Amino acid sequence: MIKILLLGLIGISGGSVLTLTCVRYFHPNETTKLTQQVERAGAGNIAGMSMYGMMAWFNNHPAVATGIGPQCTWLGKNRPAQWNDSLEGRVCRAAEPVIAQHVLIGPGDDWTVSN
Repeated sequence: MIKILLLGLIGISGGSVLTLTCVRYFHPNETTKLTQQVERAGAGNIAGMSMYGMMAWFNNHPAVATGIGPQCTWLGKNRPAQWNDSLEGRVCRAAEPVIAQHVLIGPGDDWTVSN
């Protein structure tokens, strides 16, 4: 479920101004396509898993970590700061050390798995 918060500001300076801003609310354990992908890959229910538990699982399943790497990179650059505390953000942060060990970033930010 996606929740949107509407924040309003009314200011009077020679007239009335109404400004509405939409902010996406990230539920801490909201499932997404990325989190479902990790669960289907064998991690099971990751909502209650600690960061250390996720990191240990990714260490044993590096192909899954490197598989979500490009998605995590895009999400990390295009989501607000609170995304890091969401389930999706925690999954991506837990995968980062494994990705760093198994992935080389080449020209043009192409992802290639190292041997």
